[in-house]
Amino acid sequence: MFYSYKVITFIGHFICCTMYIIQTRFNRTKLVLYQRPLKLQLSYTDEHEARNELLGAGGSEHKNTMMSNTERLERSSRRLDDGYRMALETEEIGQNILNNLAQDREKINNARGRLNNVDSQLTQSSRLLNSMYRRVIQNKVLMFVIGVIIVGIIILALYGMLK
Repeated sequence: MFYSYKVITFIGHFICCTMYIIQTRFNRTKLVLYQRPLKLQLSYTDEHEARNELLGAGGSEHKNTMMSNTERLERSSRRLDDGYRMALETEEIGQNILNNLAQDREKINNARGRLNNVDSQLTQSSRLLNSMYRRVIQNKVLMFVIGVIIVGIIILALYGMLK
């Protein structure tokens, strides 16, 4: 199937733009996921943590919350890494498709060049055959005229001898 250069270029730009958008979203999500635990940690002041440690209240809850957040962050990071890896694979497949299309375009252009060459040679051969056919017709007409002249001369010679 023939695709024009503009279509191939458009597909290439589309894939590249899509990859940049996916990568940007991936990085933004990762940034948000990394900022959440930091914001939580910064929201607790040193005084508040010291008080909770002295009183013994909420220390284990805070630790459990941090562990839960860390696990959730790791799961989200794995999912994002998987999505990013899939996006890279998609980009690689798209690049391979573009390379294949470029090769096909090259083959089609080469075939078109050969076809034009064959067409010009056929045109030249057709002209040569037409000129040969005209010469054959001219030779036949010339032979007929010469034959008529010779028969006419023979008839005149015989008529002149008989008289």
